[in-house]
Amino acid sequence: MKKVYAIVTALALFSTAAKAQQAIRGWVADEQRSPIEYANIIALSVRDSSLVTGAVTDNGGKFLLTLPANSTQVFLRVSGVGYEQRNVSLPLVGDTLLLKSEAKTMEGVTVTAQRPKMAIRNDALVTTIVGSSLAKAGSGNDVLKHIPLLTGKEGSYSVIGRGAAVIYINNRKITDATEIERLNSSDIKDVEVVTNPGARYDATVSAVIRIHTVRRVGDGFGFDARTSAYYWENWDTYNQLNMYYRRNGLELTAGSAYNFSNNLNNQTTTNEVQAADLWTNKWTGESRFRNTNNNYTLSAAYEFNANHAVGARFFTNLLVGANYGHSDFSTDVLKNNAFYDHIESQIPNRSTAIPNKSLSAYYVGKVGKLNIDFNTDYYYGEETELHTTKEQSANYDNRTVTSAGTHLNKFFATKLVLSHPLFGGSLSVGNENAFTNHEQSYTNQEGIVANAVSTIKERNNAFFFEYSRPTPIGQLMAGLRYEHVNSDYYDQGVYSPEHSRTYNQWFPSLTFATQIKKVGLQLSYSAKTSRPSYNQLGTNVVYMNRFTRQSGNPTLKPATLHNISFVSNWKLLTFVANYTQTHNKIMYWNEKEGTDENITTLRYRNFDNFPALTLSLTAAPTIGVWAPQLTLFCQKQWFDIERLGSKFDLSKPIWGLQWDNSFEFNHNWTAEAFLQVTSKGMTENTELTRTTCAFNFSVRKTFLNDRLSVTVGVDDLFKRTANQVILYTNNLKTNVFQDFDSREVYVTLRYKFNTARSKYKGTGAGANERSRF
Repeated sequence: MKKVYAIVTALALFSTAAKAQQAIRGWVADEQRSPIEYANIIALSVRDSSLVTGAVTDNGGKFLLTLPANSTQVFLRVSGVGYEQRNVSLPLVGDTLLLKSEAKTMEGVTVTAQRPKMAIRNDALVTTIVGSSLAKAGSGNDVLKHIPLLTGKEGSYSVIGRGAAVIYINNRKITDATEIERLNSSDIKDVEVVTNPGARYDATVSAVIRIHTVRRVGDGFGFDARTSAYYWENWDTYNQLNMYYRRNGLELTAGSAYNFSNNLNNQTTTNEVQAADLWTNKWTGESRFRNTNNNYTLSAAYEFNANHAVGARFFTNLLVGANYGHSDFSTDVLKNNAFYDHIESQIPNRSTAIPNKSLSAYYVGKVGKLNIDFNTDYYYGEETELHTTKEQSANYDNRTVTSAGTHLNKFFATKLVLSHPLFGGSLSVGNENAFTNHEQSYTNQEGIVANAVSTIKERNNAFFFEYSRPTPIGQLMAGLRYEHVNSDYYDQGVYSPEHSRTYNQWFPSLTFATQIKKVGLQLSYSAKTSRPSYNQLGTNVVYMNRFTRQSGNPTLKPATLHNISFVSNWKLLTFVANYTQTHNKIMYWNEKEGTDENITTLRYRNFDNFPALTLSLTAAPTIGVWAPQLTLFCQKQWFDIERLGSKFDLSKPIWGLQWDNSFEFNHNWTAEAFLQVTSKGMTENTELTRTTCAFNFSVRKTFLNDRLSVTVGVDDLFKRTANQVILYTNNLKTNVFQDFDSREVYVTLRYKFNTARSKYKGTGAGANERSRF
């Protein structure tokens, strides 16, 4: 009970600064004397082990501990995720405190790589990779797909119950998804998953993944190369080469990636629309796509000394020739359940692009106790999509619809963050500015759908502060972010005040983390927003078939989200609960065409209130050479719509599990097996009507002291990931079955020579605004 009263008191008041203080400075490092980031150093009373004060190491392993002058009988307790805890007497004999990596020896079995350990650290759930079985997984993607709460692949990941996550590597925001694949698993120290990001992150960020790499030393030339081939119904390939040169404080890097993919999609859809008449479209079809991509990265970084560093990075993404697609559909049309028409459709499409270009630069420095972090980014991209729909009707006129859509995006952003110690904690203040110009056009040669040209010019100015401080009963973090957004909309080059918007919003955040005996606890709150993409805001009307159109909605409002998260970690178990209340939720909907009420236009709209809850429980033991990890999760929403004149409930929960297994054998052999099952249920206004199941398996062998590795595997072995869903609106019901060529056998070869952690320290500016393109 005393501890409960102490927690309530600490949340209400900060403890006052002492009149006279004693400073203890030092570094925390591992057995190889590499700095340990985010290690905890707490001062405890010798008499009763009560907490006196505490500190956390920075990215160089440095800490500063301030003790009251009357603190005589005190000792230090030093700990870090993945390291053995250590008690240190005062005064310090040396200024560097060494921690040993945790290792376990079981009866008859010496385990050299354990299941990754999970723990709560400040605002994040941390999974330690170094020294674990995942350190030999292969690439950064091979690691992330095994992290609890994460779903996704190829550099695009979501957190269960929180949505798409923004990814950072060594505090630098990732804008190129292929960079995750270029990262070697053996270079990853730990992965942090933040389910409720604070004020320093853009108000649209609902989840964050922070990857920290092992700090390596050494000058010279290094490179890593990887090639992969995938096959089942189609051939795919992925190849990459990265080169590095380091000397003293200078680092130069160059990288290139090339991938070629073929995709197959078999689809059966039944579309029912209750308009003036009941129209039913039943179509089956096959779609094939071919995509070719080539990207290049150049970067330079220079560390003048431990307190000052600069760098710049250039990235361009090329389409080699063009991307192609072709779809064939066979459609039966019923009117009031009677045969109306049969239509055969062929839809070839082609997309071309001027090479996307992005340039970023940064300065990271320290003047006295003031830390400075400045970033700036520029982006330019243009893409054109060409579609031709040929319809052959049994009872009515044949029709050909030719359309072209163009998107042009320009973007510039800056971000400045200043941090300084204050009252035993750390205060950060910052400013972020983003300037965006998005132009899109749509033309239809036959005049069946109206041509459209629109431009959105948007300015986002944000100011924020965050304060973090250790208290006697835990770590407290509070923040506040203010964003002023001015969005000017132009239709056919003419300013439209009706569709232009100005927003002034405040976004508070609060996180408290503590540990009671061996149980880690974290409770957090944040306010966020979800802004519609520029495609969702456009006025373009896209022709789908004779009865269906697709369009943007320039009247969409940003959604506002209030999030409460609770995380608990005890030994092998981790429990996470997320509750989100969303206002102006953006969902897919349909409206009747103004000139013909039998034509339906699909577009997005806002809904007033959308509460949702996500629960997950993860267990991660180690049993000899077997390291299993089981996650059970449940997603539940409370939502209903008005459908055909009555209330329609959409609250059925979704259940699921992720079962990840790794096996480590002698002679550098490893095996992995992954199972994911997702039940039927409701998500927004869509019903999942089929339980899906994915099973992946791979075997990996390393040679030449882990420099060369060969991986052979199969994804979706039993081919049970086909989607079957029903979309509900006020007068539309769409039943879709999609079967993708998801099953494939693959072989990956990877070789690395003298690779080391990048010195590049830029964190990026405005990348979330760029994602709306």
